Amino acid sequence: MEEPTWDPQLTVSPATELNAEGDTVTVTAAGYNPAQGLYVFLCEDVELPADLWQLALGCRDGAALVTPTEDGTFELEFTVQQLNDGPTSVYTAANHTAQADRTQDAKAPLAFAEPVEPQPAVPTFTAEVTEIPDERIDIAIEGSGYDDVQALPGQAEPHAYFTLIEKGADLSDVTETQSAISATIDAEGNVSDVLPIPATELDAATEYEVISWPSRSFPSEENLYTRADITIDWAVLFPEAPQPEEPVLTLTGPAGEELTSVTQGDDVTFSLSPVEAGTEFEVTIESDPITLPDRAVADAEGIASATWTVADDFEPGEHTVTFASGSASYSAVFEVLAANGGPGGPGDGDDDSGNSNDGAGGGNGTAPDTNGSASGQLAVTGADGAGIAFSAAALLMLVGAGALVLTRRRALTTTQV
Repeated sequence: MEEPTWDPQLTVSPATELNAEGDTVTVTAAGYNPAQGLYVFLCEDVELPADLWQLALGCRDGAALVTPTEDGTFELEFTVQQLNDGPTSVYTAANHTAQADRTQDAKAPLAFAEPVEPQPAVPTFTAEVTEIPDERIDIAIEGSGYDDVQALPGQAEPHAYFTLIEKGADLSDVTETQSAISATIDAEGNVSDVLPIPATELDAATEYEVISWPSRSFPSEENLYTRADITIDWAVLFPEAPQPEEPVLTLTGPAGEELTSVTQGDDVTFSLSPVEAGTEFEVTIESDPITLPDRAVADAEGIASATWTVADDFEPGEHTVTFASGSASYSAVFEVLAANGGPGGPGDGDDDSGNSNDGAGGGNGTAPDTNGSASGQLAVTGADGAGIAFSAAALLMLVGAGALVLTRRRALTTTQV
């Protein structure tokens, strides 16, 4: 019976750009003797034919023992690496039961990627600013690439300095008195810390940057690790002071309703706000000045108020109330109405003598001749003296009534003196 012929074929995937430090490939085989156990091993590349059994004895690390299937195939995951920085291949050879059998020898060369030269770590960091109004800024520093920084004597971990400077400033001007931090560098070469800078050290007209350099030294262009610009929201750091609200003087009735006029005998409350709590005000009402006996004191809500009862005989018309404290005074104009509904109070139109004005003049109605002419000439016609006085009085009453109507329609106004 003719002996079968074996034609082993061995492939690996992937076979190129492998990591020289270690990688995993899939080994696929066909054409093998299904009755023969095999060694799969990794070794330096040699030309076939060769005594792979002897070669395998020196390359046993990671070797695998496999038995092909009935159709002479097998597949397995296999760990590879470059040996001695030289050409390396995956091999198969008959196991120890057939050490001289070279019909199961095969190899699959491996191609490894060029080793990447380690690059020196390059420190870098970000600097994010948080503004605390009128107090300080906090600069959150997150850095990496400080792997090559070594701990100095007395340090448990390596450190790096960080401070804030005017952008582009001469590094030799940095002094020990500047706000700075010594940030710890962790085992991965990372930095995470916060650099606080008082608001008093900052100028809104200046641009700033954060610099980093070795601890226990002063910064220079030669030893500087790196630098990063920052952005400060100056409107948040230095907010504009709110403008004080102008105090307003108002009049209210017993039910809290706002008034522009009051009636003789009524109670009225004068209120000034907002003002500083505890401020005392002298309250004066005029035309004829009346100063209220109690001073108006501003309460905790900034309201100073005083209540006044309008006297029954208080003069109707327009008056002014004034709150005064030191050099500050606030005034408002209001109107007092007569209790009977009229602006000028009661009156019967009689004169002091008790005689009513009836419009009749005295005399016989004949005017003397002012030119000395004889009687019998035409008399001068027209109203006599009493009639003229009555007409003038009536006209004045009409004008006064119109002025009263205008006065009642005036809006309450407030004036700061």
